[in-house]
Amino acid sequence: KLLYNDISYVLGIFSTIKDMKILDEKSINHGDISKSNIIFNKKDWKNKKRVLFFILNITYKVIKNIFYVIINMNGGFFMDLKKLFGYEGKTVVITGSASGMSKSATELLLELGAKVYAIDINPIDLPVEKAFKADLSKKEEIDEVISKLPEKIDALFLCHGIAQFPGKELLVQKVNFYSQKYMTEKLLDRINEHGSVTYISSVGGFGWQQVYNKAVELINLPTWEDAMEWYDKNPELIKSAYVFAKQCLESYVTYKCMSPEFINKRIRINAINPGDTTTGLTEDFNKSSSPTGNAKEGEEIISNIFLKSWNGYPAEPKDMGYPMVVVGSDICSYMSGQLIYIDFGLTSTWTSGALLQANEKSIEEISRESNE
Repeated sequence: KLLYNDISYVLGIFSTIKDMKILDEKSINHGDISKSNIIFNKKDWKNKKRVLFFILNITYKVIKNIFYVIINMNGGFFMDLKKLFGYEGKTVVITGSASGMSKSATELLLELGAKVYAIDINPIDLPVEKAFKADLSKKEEIDEVISKLPEKIDALFLCHGIAQFPGKELLVQKVNFYSQKYMTEKLLDRINEHGSVTYISSVGGFGWQQVYNKAVELINLPTWEDAMEWYDKNPELIKSAYVFAKQCLESYVTYKCMSPEFINKRIRINAINPGDTTTGLTEDFNKSSSPTGNAKEGEEIISNIFLKSWNGYPAEPKDMGYPMVVVGSDICSYMSGQLIYIDFGLTSTWTSGALLQANEKSIEEISRESNE
């Protein structure tokens, strides 16, 4: 109602001015600008300036009232974004905050009012509640950090990861999967009801179904030491390093989302699967993708896989970090067990091609048969 009156007021004045009608000085001085007090006086430029001043003044008040309504409205068309996301005043733990996608996510979480506890092997230059430095490939350092984290957590984001290099296959497994499983299960009792756990996986884990049984075998091992022994006995599986680690992470999400320890407290568990994204790890990925370790060659290989087919471009960290924050928020309060590919549709195209090839039928035929 406030905005309607102000806007109607201004529109009435503009309608009058359009006809070259100017307020008389008495009306202006007394703040009375009803139509009955308007006179026709083309030559009175002083009065015309006064009218212009009044128009600007009223316009300013209208804009001010609009902002007042946006800030104070609790429902209707305008919404309080902080309340919508549900992070304000909530306790969030996130790894990998020093750079890349996780840093973008951490910045947004802070903007939304979360109390953020961040962990990284590198220095974190963000105004978080507390920053921890730790090598998350080492169980003892993980345990030390966990002992210092809050007793109650609303959202957990596990975003740390490394590229693969020859001879580093076990290290990649520990950083990119097992440490994340370990931290999740060690912190699960601290996560509040209706809390969330969200991971950064990768399109590199595409085809996780093919190793699902082996991944579940690994997931069900009770201790860190048992897992390390399992890795030693399965060198062929971990040979793909980065790929197998991400496939295990995606298998974990699908396998655990309805497990009692999650579902009984309504704790949601999801993962985003980013496509090609420019981050601090880009150089490492380029080198590791080349058979000779040449970054330029690796960049071309990655481009051919992820970008060439659609004449695409790499994503920015915020293109992944921001959606991840949404997934872990109250906005997605009924979503769990999901692997969310953020790759401009690339993996959907791969799936479509595989289905068409496997069935040797056109998409129209497959669609028609599925509806019969």
